[in-house]
Amino acid sequence: EFDQNGTLRLEASSGEFDFKVPILGTSATFSGDITLSGNNIISATNSNRFIQVQSSGSSEMVFSSYGAHIHKTYDDVSYAERMRLTRFGDLGLGTSSPAHNLQVVSAGNAEIQTQRTSGAGVLIQSQSATGVIGTNTNHNLDLKTNNATRLRITTAGNVNFNHNVSIG
Repeated sequence: EFDQNGTLRLEASSGEFDFKVPILGTSATFSGDITLSGNNIISATNSNRFIQVQSSGSSEMVFSSYGAHIHKTYDDVSYAERMRLTRFGDLGLGTSSPAHNLQVVSAGNAEIQTQRTSGAGVLIQSQSATGVIGTNTNHNLDLKTNNATRLRITTAGNVNFNHNVSIG
C-alpha cells in the first residue's frame, strides 16, 4: 500500500512474497536493507542507462548496459575509481582507460605480483626510471621459451644459460 507521501510500504507477517515494482522517472531511493535471494534481475532498459549500487561510505559499483563496468571505493574523503573493465574486455587498475588486456597504473611503483602459496613470488614492477622483473622470495628466476628454461638467475645472483654455461 502507498502512504500519504506516495511511499510504497510492504509488510509480510510470515513467509516470503514476490513483487515487481516498475520505477518510472530518473531515480528511486530506498532506506534500510534490500536483500535479494535466488535469481534476481535489476535492469536498465535503455542501452545508455546504468545501475549504481553505493553504500554510505565504503564502496560503489556501477553496472552499465553499454560501455564499462566500473568499481569505485571511498577513501574517507571521496569516491575514486579503482578498476574498470571495458566493453572490449580490457581490465584497468588505477586507470579509467586501459589500452591493454591488463593495465596497472600507479602514482608510485605500479606492481603485479603472482605467488604460489608457500612458493615463489614473481614481481613485475614499473619504477620511475627502471622496469623490474624478479622474485621477492628466496627462489631462482627462470626465463623460458618453448616451455624450457633458457636462462636462470639463482638466489645467489649467478646466471646460468641453458643449465650448461654459468656466469658468476
